[in-house]
Amino acid sequence: MIDLKQPVDGIVLTKSFKVKEDEDSTIQKTIHMKVRFTGTLDGVFHKALSPVVIAVQGKVRKHWEQYTDGQTIETNFAAPTVTNPEDAMVAKLQAMSQAEAEAYLKGLMAKATK
Repeated sequence: MIDLKQPVDGIVLTKSFKVKEDEDSTIQKTIHMKVRFTGTLDGVFHKALSPVVIAVQGKVRKHWEQYTDGQTIETNFAAPTVTNPEDAMVAKLQAMSQAEAEAYLKGLMAKATK
């Protein structure tokens, strides 16, 4: 059994990626990133599971009548894949109700125009 309260201070993961200034740019830069983890395993896993929780919440909302209060849902975890931010936004909006999506987009527009 793993102790999820175990500290993970000092663990560093590295990732390299390429980025363009915008979609039309032909020039790209390679960036090397080092991520230093601090806290506990529980905190790291909690953050990693956030996208899975959001996806399941969206599924429950779409099929509300199929679920009961207190029901346990088993799902598999796979490491997140790198996705286009626009694709991620579309997926996020698809997991919301129409009213939630409209409110979310309205909030984004308010932030974007400040």
